[in-house]
Amino acid sequence: SHGRLIVGVGAGYVEAEFAAMGVELAERGVRMDDHIDAMRALWTMDHPHYSGQVVQIDGVNAYPRPVRRGGPPIVAGGVSAPARRRAIAKANGWYCFQTTPEWAHEATQVINSEINQFDRPSELGPLEITMTPVGPFDTRVREQYEALGVSRLVFLPGLDAPSGRRHDPVPVDDILRTIDQLASTMP
Repeated sequence: SHGRLIVGVGAGYVEAEFAAMGVELAERGVRMDDHIDAMRALWTMDHPHYSGQVVQIDGVNAYPRPVRRGGPPIVAGGVSAPARRRAIAKANGWYCFQTTPEWAHEATQVINSEINQFDRPSELGPLEITMTPVGPFDTRVREQYEALGVSRLVFLPGLDAPSGRRHDPVPVDDILRTIDQLASTMP
């Protein structure tokens, strides 16, 4: 990807998925934090070593190394307080799914008020905010997200799909129409 990769992570919330892996749902935050730190160790250390609560790395290596110094940016998703804390303290960005401009306004106010409450390592830079909007999208809506300080918008192929059908397959022609429609909202 020549340095264009962005790693998206989320701790999850479906108990059955955790049970299938033999992991307690309550452990997800500790595991997520540990795995983020372990990935960064693999990406940045000449001789990777990491010893966390659930992940231990020593005597292994991973090649090729990322092109970007420090590794690819990590965007942590989730709206819970622990997910926001993780994004602020460990990630380059924060991700929210299925937002409207009104909900995005509330969410950005919350995360921006919390940034000063948690230690944010300077090497992570400013917290980038990524959102997936739902509902009608046009230039006015794009400008609302931009005014809120949202760094990146991620779209699903079916812009107007109802909430329960957001992940249904979309015909290629519909995807191409969506791309054309979104391109018309850009400056």
